[in-house]
Formats: sequence, C-alpha cells, structure tokens
Amino acid sequence: MSRPDAIHWRNTNQLSSREFVPSHSIYQALPRWVGFLLFVQWALGSVIWLALQLQPVRHQLVTLLGQRWGNFVGGVGVHPAVSFAASQLAVMIMLQLAALPLFRRALRHHAAGLKEMSQAIRSMSNGISPKPLVCGRPGEIGYLALAFNDMIARLAANRKELIEANESLEQRVAARTKELRAAAEKLEKMARIDALTGLSNRRALMDEGDAKFAASDRDGSDVVCLLVDLDNFKGVNDTLGHAAGDALICAAAESLRSCSRPYDVAARLGGDEFAILMVLDDLNVAASIAERLQEDFQKRSTELLDGQKLAKKPSMSIGITSRKRSLSKTLEQLLAHADGALYQAKGEGKGRARVYDAVPPLPADAPQGPAAAA
Repeated sequence: MSRPDAIHWRNTNQLSSREFVPSHSIYQALPRWVGFLLFVQWALGSVIWLALQLQPVRHQLVTLLGQRWGNFVGGVGVHPAVSFAASQLAVMIMLQLAALPLFRRALRHHAAGLKEMSQAIRSMSNGISPKPLVCGRPGEIGYLALAFNDMIARLAANRKELIEANESLEQRVAARTKELRAAAEKLEKMARIDALTGLSNRRALMDEGDAKFAASDRDGSDVVCLLVDLDNFKGVNDTLGHAAGDALICAAAESLRSCSRPYDVAARLGGDEFAILMVLDDLNVAASIAERLQEDFQKRSTELLDGQKLAKKPSMSIGITSRKRSLSKTLEQLLAHADGALYQAKGEGKGRARVYDAVPPLPADAPQGPAAAA
C-alpha cells in the first residue's frame, strides 16, 4: 500500500512495523526525567560539597574571590549539613534553569501534535481529506499520527476503489442504456416498417398522413392519395407459391419507391394493397405518376415472372383523390374516397387508374380568371 507519510521514514516497512509501546508514552517518560534530574542533582551537589571540603579548593576560592566571598562560598565556619544543603540547592537551581526550557519545548511539541490531530479529525468529520500527519513526534502522539495516517491511507485506497467501481458501473449502465435505447429505436422502427418490403406500414402511414393532412389544412396546400391494389395476385400465389407472391409484393414496393419522392409516404397497408401520400396540387400530375407506376410495375413483374405460365398477368389498379377535390375533412375520409376510386378501377376491368373528384368541373362556357371572380 502506498503510504503518503512514508517520506518521513527510510522505508514503508519500517513505518508499518511500528507498534505502540506504553513505556514510550510521554506520561511515562516525565516521571523518569524528574527522577533522573533528582539523581543528577544529588550527585552533582555531593561532588561539589566534597570538593569544597578540600583545603586546596578553599584556598583557590579565596585567591579568586577574595577572603570574604571565598570563605562564604567555601562554607568556612558553616555546619557541614548546611553547606551540603546549600550545594544541593545551588545545583537544583542550575538544573532547573537548564531543564525547564527542554521540558517546555517537549510539552509544546506534544500539544502541537494534539492540536494537529484534532484539526485533522475535525476536517475528516467535515468530509475534507486531511493531509498526512507527521509521525516523527515522540510518545503516543507519534503513534496516534501513524494510526491516523494508516486509516487515512486505507480510506483513500477504498475511496479510489469505490470511485473506480462507480465509474465502471456508470460505464456499464451507460452502455446498457445505449443498447436498450438502440433496441427501443429498432423496435419502434420495426413497429412502423413493413417487414417484407421495408415500406412504411399502416400505422406509420396514419401518423405521417395525419401530420401532412393537418399541415396542408393550415397552409392551404393539397394532399394527394394513390391507393394501389395488385390485380390477379391470388393467381400468382396459387400457381407459383407464396415465395413468388412475396417477390411480386417486393417488386411492387420497388415501383412505389422509384415513382415517389423521398418526402412522400409510401406504405404497404397489408396483403397486396399499397398507398402513397404526397403533397401535390394537381391531380393531373398524380394521374401521370399513377401511369408511370403501372408501367414500372409491369416491367418489373414481367422480368420477375418471365417464362411462368399464368392465366392472367398481374397488374395494378389505382384509385386517386386529393383532400381538396374530395372535400375530405380527415385522413380516413381521404383514404375512403381513394378506395372508392380504386373499386371503380377494379370494376372497369382492372389495370386502370381512376380519380375521385367531388368538385364538379366548370362548364366549358364558364368565365375564367378575374371574370369568374367578378
């Protein structure tokens, strides 16, 4: 495990192997320090008192300090117990002057460690990742800092693993969501597309047709409907089989594609019935498109059924109408009027295109243009 505080140690193993030893506690060390100072005081005081009892030392003090101060320091004429106590007192004062700053610095260092530990714990409780604590302090603060750093390092590692796991989960969820969205779009497309021909189905025709119908009603344009039915299709199915019938259906779909524009709606309504919805203002153009559609289908069906013996060749019957010419208020009415025109084409011998026009034509001698408006 990577340790963020390992820079304070020679290696991570040394850092991780440290264990708390009660004897290293500062509260255990203070009594030992006091005892050691008392022993040093007694030893130094005894040595100084013994030295002052020697005549050469007293003579040297008199020489250096004079008769009065030399006798005072040397304890001349003073009871030995008093001079011994004075020696101990003098040594105690000197040791205190030397040791108190050391004690104060150690306690200040200890208090600083407690403060740093408290701030780190408070930061962690507030959700802020604290910096690693210095582990080099003596006593329990160093061990507490080491344990705290261990905890922080493990939490950071676990947090990193959690973040990575969360990112991985999010990626998998995103990928799965993308797959589900693609599947939903595919299903939606399949629900609107005829499986055999790839044309729009009845549902798509009604949805897009309603939109075109409403738009034409708003902007005053016209919507033309071509309703197409294959003639003699049952004979192809019964004689050549359903595979040939499906091929003929696909050939009719290709004819619808080639004779319609990209923004027109070409659909298979079911069986051998098709429809085209287009925004067009002239029924004569629609009739021309129907004628071209019949010719294209005749060519494709002839190539497809070349050499096959059929009692009657397949053809197309087409019913044509428009929103304005049929006075249709809804798409359903438009389809119904186109179906009526288709039924008329079928009744007249098939392979024909008929137009449903509810608006009576103008008489030949009727005035045209501005004169008619007047």
